[in-house]
Parts: sequence; C-alpha cells; structure tokens
Amino acid sequence: MPGMIETVPQLTIAAARAIAGAAFSEAERQSCAIVVVVLDAGSEILLVERGSGAPVSSIEIARRKAECAVGFGMPTEILASVSASNLALANLPRMLPFEGGIPLIVDGRIAGAIGVSGASQEQDLACARAGIAAVMSDIAG
Repeated sequence: MPGMIETVPQLTIAAARAIAGAAFSEAERQSCAIVVVVLDAGSEILLVERGSGAPVSSIEIARRKAECAVGFGMPTEILASVSASNLALANLPRMLPFEGGIPLIVDGRIAGAIGVSGASQEQDLACARAGIAAVMSDIAG
C-alpha cells in the first residue's frame, strides 16, 4: 500500500566525521579534552573518538548522552532541566540528564545524535552544538 514505508534520513560516516571534527575544533578552542560519540537513528555507534587527555570513563558517558538524545528526541540539556525537579524522569532507562547530547534532526526525523563528555557540562554542550551545526549548515544549503 502506498505510504506504508517511510524514508528515514541516514547519517553517513562522512557526516559523523564532520560532526566529530567540528566538536574537536571547539574543544581545542576551549582548551578542553573530550570524547565524541556519534550514533545513527537506531542508537548504533558510527564513531567514537577520544581526545588526548580525555578520561576513559567519558567514552561510556558520551555514548549514553547520545543514546539519550536519540531515544528521547531532544537535547539532554532539556532533559537535565526537566529531570532536576522530577526524580521519576531522572530514573528512566536510558536517561542521562547531563548536557552534551544532541539529536541530529533532518526533515523532522532523527538521523542520529552526538554525545560529548570529558569537560564541564557547558563545554560538552558547546562542543556538541558545534558538531551538529557543522552538518546542519550542509543540510540546510
């Protein structure tokens, strides 16, 4: 039947590399060490990159931030502010309400997400935003 199969945007490895590259450029600008994880729409890993000096534990945290952004379809910074006053929300499976996870939304659909960890929450968020902005400018025009 027509309209029964939907087209889902696919995040390519080239896009994942561009996202990570922009995030690491921002980290260098801010003099911080980070880990970047880029997931596809199914929360499968496309790229994991750990910057020099970034804590090994940040690999899992960055992955979980990206997974949270894909699963909830919104930046983890929003979830962080909402869950601060709602303990039940903070304890949901796959919830990691810390800044640094942002979904990549194309034509209203989630194509993947970035998760950044290793620095302060504000720096993680700035690096994640830089990563997403790098590919969104390519998609927009």
